[in-house]
Amino acid sequence: MRFTKRALLAGVLASAGWMSLPGAASAQTALPPKIRIVVGFAAGTAPDTLARILSNGLQKSTGQTVIVENMAGAGGQIAAGRVAKSPPDGTTLLLGELGSLAIAPSAFQNLPYDAAKDFAAISEIAESNFVLVVPAKAPPKTVAEFVNAAKTQPSAIMATFGVATPGHIVAELLAQTGGF
Repeated sequence: MRFTKRALLAGVLASAGWMSLPGAASAQTALPPKIRIVVGFAAGTAPDTLARILSNGLQKSTGQTVIVENMAGAGGQIAAGRVAKSPPDGTTLLLGELGSLAIAPSAFQNLPYDAAKDFAAISEIAESNFVLVVPAKAPPKTVAEFVNAAKTQPSAIMATFGVATPGHIVAELLAQTGGF
């Protein structure tokens, strides 16, 4: 997979489409009665939790009903495709992330959206870090021990939350640099 600076920048910038509402609202005579924030991951995940926190603030600041809608699947690509096809009226917002908006366009040819053309990016709203963890009773206690264990059982040692997601890319990078 190759990643262009443009694709990565598009993903970072598109990660906060919800903030496009104030600009859209100021150009309208009245705010819409309902706003949807679409999240490409299941309820209870970090993106969902972030969307719910944002929806509360957005509802208080606009006085409008704000609904969080989860469309889990394909690492956020299903949600991005649905939002890309929504009317461009500022009422359907995507809580986008790096996987569906920068990695997927670099990895897949036939996405149901064009991340660079179909979304208006406003601001980054969150960052996330990756942590390598093992069960407390597992033998590896250091990264070196983990890499050695992975070399003996490469298919059973790591899991990610989807193909072409940031976690998948980080896992592949670790596997390549670790030689497993």
